[in-house]
Amino acid sequence: LPTILRSAGFTAATAIELNVITGLASLIGILVGAFVLIPRLPRRTMGIYQETGVTISLFALAFVFFKFIEPHMVDGHTTASLPSFAPWLVLILVTLFLFVRQSGTIVWVYMGELFPARARGACQGVAVGCLWIMNAIITFGFPTMIEKLGGGWTYMVFGIINLIAIFFFVKFVPETKNHSREQLETHFQNEYS
Repeated sequence: LPTILRSAGFTAATAIELNVITGLASLIGILVGAFVLIPRLPRRTMGIYQETGVTISLFALAFVFFKFIEPHMVDGHTTASLPSFAPWLVLILVTLFLFVRQSGTIVWVYMGELFPARARGACQGVAVGCLWIMNAIITFGFPTMIEKLGGGWTYMVFGIINLIAIFFFVKFVPETKNHSREQLETHFQNEYS
């Protein structure tokens, strides 16, 4: 997060202090998701909500960087001509991104419902391993992407990836809420075996 905010024009010290704001947005998102959204909404709807909100946030960040930040950068640093509202727009969009991401975190619930009982442990282990590998790739690749591609193209790439995720949820992910594991297992066996 400090990398994002510094690239948008905040100082290193300010970017670290602003982690409190984004951390609060994450906490509120978790609470809203856990106590309001996940108990009430279908799982598939939650996934589509999350991916749509994240995708909109990423494309909006790309737009802000292309339009308001990158034209005012020299040698990777913002100049005095940077519009004063631009870093705040980035902060708002990052906060929105984190809120939606945390309030719609349904992947952990899905993993407990999608896999058949006899292979659930192994399947969940592989799925969690893949998630952590992708988290590591994003964590280590993001600063390099910001440096080499700039903020606009970096967020555009991640926005496109999440656009594909929306398509995946709409086209392939089944609804699991209000179905027993046995019903789901029978349905998946009949549908995909």
